[in-house]
Amino acid sequence: MPNIISVRPAHLYRILLVVATMLGIIYYILLAWPAAATINTKMRDDFAHMSEVDDLYTYYTEGGIHQGLEATGDVFTLNKKDIFLVSGALHYYRVPRAYWRDRLSKLKSAGLNAVETYVAWNLHEARRGEYDFSGELDLLHFFDVAKEVGLFVIVRPGPYICTEWDFGGLPAWLLRDPDMRVRTTYAPFMAAVERYFGRLLPLVRRHNFQTGGAVIAYQVENEYGWFAADAAYMDAVAAVMRANDVGELLFTSDAAVNLAGHGTMRDVLATINLQSNPTVQLQMLKGASVNYYMFFGGTNFGFMNGANGALIPPYYQPTITSYDYDALLTESGDVTPKYIHAVDVMRRHVPGFPATLPPLPPKTQYALYGKVTMTSYLTLDRLLELAPMEMHTTPVSMEMLNCNNDSGQGHGFTLYRKRFETSGGGTVQLRGRVADRAVIKLYNSAYQFKMLADWLDEDFEFIVPDSRKSRMVTPSSFTLDVLVENMGRVNFQSFQSGPSWLWLDRQRKGLLDDVLYNDVALRDWQIFPLQFDAEFMEGLAKETMFSLDQSAIEGNGLEGPAMFRGHLNIEGAPRDTFIRLEGWVKGSVFVNNVNIGRYWEEKGPQKTLYVPAPFLKEGENVILV
Repeated sequence: MPNIISVRPAHLYRILLVVATMLGIIYYILLAWPAAATINTKMRDDFAHMSEVDDLYTYYTEGGIHQGLEATGDVFTLNKKDIFLVSGALHYYRVPRAYWRDRLSKLKSAGLNAVETYVAWNLHEARRGEYDFSGELDLLHFFDVAKEVGLFVIVRPGPYICTEWDFGGLPAWLLRDPDMRVRTTYAPFMAAVERYFGRLLPLVRRHNFQTGGAVIAYQVENEYGWFAADAAYMDAVAAVMRANDVGELLFTSDAAVNLAGHGTMRDVLATINLQSNPTVQLQMLKGASVNYYMFFGGTNFGFMNGANGALIPPYYQPTITSYDYDALLTESGDVTPKYIHAVDVMRRHVPGFPATLPPLPPKTQYALYGKVTMTSYLTLDRLLELAPMEMHTTPVSMEMLNCNNDSGQGHGFTLYRKRFETSGGGTVQLRGRVADRAVIKLYNSAYQFKMLADWLDEDFEFIVPDSRKSRMVTPSSFTLDVLVENMGRVNFQSFQSGPSWLWLDRQRKGLLDDVLYNDVALRDWQIFPLQFDAEFMEGLAKETMFSLDQSAIEGNGLEGPAMFRGHLNIEGAPRDTFIRLEGWVKGSVFVNNVNIGRYWEEKGPQKTLYVPAPFLKEGENVILV
């Protein structure tokens, strides 16, 4: 049985995401500043005075707060004082809460004066009508820490956020509506947006700059010019935001090629993302400030990675767990050479850049904990005993299940089980495509056969043996199990481009059509949602697992899929580390019931999973694979 191996305190491979770019959220790239804008004498004096003031809030609130952020001519002003924004993207949900201050302080130590973050709807309203802004999702505490560190905040609340995140941040329960058309003025979608914004935005606006907080601007939707399905949609989203009295500057963000499309609005500041050919794109802008996307990438913990849709095979491209992004800080928060170089560039080109920067926080401490041997396991059938079971006439997608207070299943695995009679053999066909990868098992007391299918296997078929002709297959009944993994919903798609099953409105997961036996649809299915959520993991912790000694393996018929358990004992305060699953095949890893992400040894490219110290504890730690 393979061991889990913790590797040295650095990534074995630096994961470079294809989508790595520097995003100019409002603004000009720093190196283009001298040729792109003129700084008048008053502006230079203001910036020089600002650089002498340690606290941004002291400088920008002297004499009281009379005005928020505004785009005036070719400059920004905050409370009627010029400001050159140097912002960095850092998503609160991609780093443990315990590290928010560390990562934000590293932005400040680089000379930045603002942090930009998306807000993930599918985390805050994972179940329809149930909202969570606590613990690791305490967005308001994130704002407080940013202000304490000395950073302004730019909020990108969506509802759609893209960001290589499952379904672009949209909650999966939207797909329970068979006619759902996301990112349009389709009435049920907009009703859901209004309810969500009605809970989110009143909380966020308490932290507005003009009421003494850190938030200086709100983005309307996200890169809608690529989607552009509904000319009225952006105005509708902006209207909902204004109805919730956001009270600060609104802006849009899009690729330069889309500025003439439906992604911009009258009387809302238009900004561009610099992705290629920046010299041409910079000429389209009126002013100059910059946002680094990403300054710190972090991690797609759990099952929350998104996927890209492509026009050529393999079409569907799930994103890895790491969101390192080749950013200025590594996935584990370390300063990179790029960070040092960026500070040097900004020191030479940014007006009013601080003469003295705050010291960096202490370096992250790592530990190499050695091997963790798996000592026990649970079979798939035992895992199913801990999961709810639903009966459905036909296979339905995970979103259409009745679990989670009729919000359906959002993430994880779904097992479909059907027992059927046969004596003459034949063919089983899974119509359409599985979404996204299935382990298929056909078995009875005398026979079993396993196979794999994925999104490329349209109308996947396999043979059922004829019990009349085989001494090995005597019973006439079979059980068919189809265990489907949701590998992440597509997060970016130009409107109705590419294969239709990649469109945002069609991101349902599991079995999406009938299963036929000799051309007759099989009916009456048992369906088990395996979500590995907090409730499930708590129940799992109480289970007595089988020992992994050889006699136990033979007695219990060990075979995958299965859950394996090992223990890691830590002396003293835990430190950051990484897990490498050398010799394993594919699955997920849980550390003290926290889902740290997925591994797929054959495909890669990621070879290690980041384990932050806050997920560990002194003494015994439980590792589940």
